[in-house]
Amino acid sequence: MTRSVTPVFASADVLTTEEAARLLRVSVDTLLKLDIPWVPIGAGKKRPRRRYRREAVLEWCRRREATS
Repeated sequence: MTRSVTPVFASADVLTTEEAARLLRVSVDTLLKLDIPWVPIGAGKKRPRRRYRREAVLEWCRRREATS
């Protein structure tokens, strides 16, 4: 019997590091230094793969604009 697994997020709601950096208009290096919540994907020990929720990135932008 095969089980169907329901993803936690739809693929359109999850951004790669490059996509999140492009959305924020910053480099990938700058994005990695920012305090934006990310979701670990995979089991890499040296470099965990990061995925960013689109809503978390947009919320971070709203908070940043509100403080400036």
